[in-house]
Amino acid sequence: MKKIAVLGPEGTFSDLAAQMYLKSCAEQQQLIYYPTICKTISAMDADTDAIVPFENVLDGFVTETLDTIYDTGCLILKQWSVPIAFRFVGHADSMDAITDVYVQEKAYGQCLDFLKNYDFTIHLTKSNTESYRACKNTGQGAVIPVHLPFHAFNLVRKIQTGNDNRTRFVYLSRRMPPVFPTQGHAFVAITAKKDRPGLLYDIIKDLHHLNMRSILSRPNKKNPKKAIFFIEIELKQGQRDLLHLFIEKQNTDEVDSVLLGIYR
Repeated sequence: MKKIAVLGPEGTFSDLAAQMYLKSCAEQQQLIYYPTICKTISAMDADTDAIVPFENVLDGFVTETLDTIYDTGCLILKQWSVPIAFRFVGHADSMDAITDVYVQEKAYGQCLDFLKNYDFTIHLTKSNTESYRACKNTGQGAVIPVHLPFHAFNLVRKIQTGNDNRTRFVYLSRRMPPVFPTQGHAFVAITAKKDRPGLLYDIIKDLHHLNMRSILSRPNKKNPKKAIFFIEIELKQGQRDLLHLFIEKQNTDEVDSVLLGIYR
């Protein structure tokens, strides 16, 4: 049976995304949960793929995902989005009676407009399920996903995070697919080997025939003074040759480039 490493524990949005993926699969697959994104991706092998969060529309790219994809050299094969919504729960009669609140670190950024209205002591957690369990055990407050049960709490508030808060999840593999899609999105990492004025401009100008959806700069762990540029490109039918030409042009004495996936 094929295995899929998932950022856990059960009940997280990553688990919800994995369940959505399983419903689209004909073959049976086993989910194995890991406590961090790095451990989830690192668990991949010839028989194990992975599902991890990639980007939230309010909070941006998940940098741990980008860094670990780059470090391990795995490929993005699929993407899909999951609606994100939160509740505030607690064991108290009013919001003023809550002093300590548990919230997952990415959820904190998405719920900041709500949380900043109160003088809470914030405890950041690694998962929304951890926040939920901490709240149940301590009697304080927590930010939890709406799909988790909330009837055990006597204080419940809906948190408004925007009309269309969604997180993109990606399916990763160490195996090269038989063929990449002819359209969708492409993800490219470009590593600077030199540092000079105008280097990024020279990279971007080669994209004039392609639509750049986003770009993010990350430090290179081997040389923090040299950047890694992650570029996501919208790929239309008939543009795959232009994409490969762009990648080839970024392999010089100044930069290296690698394709990290084409996906829909």
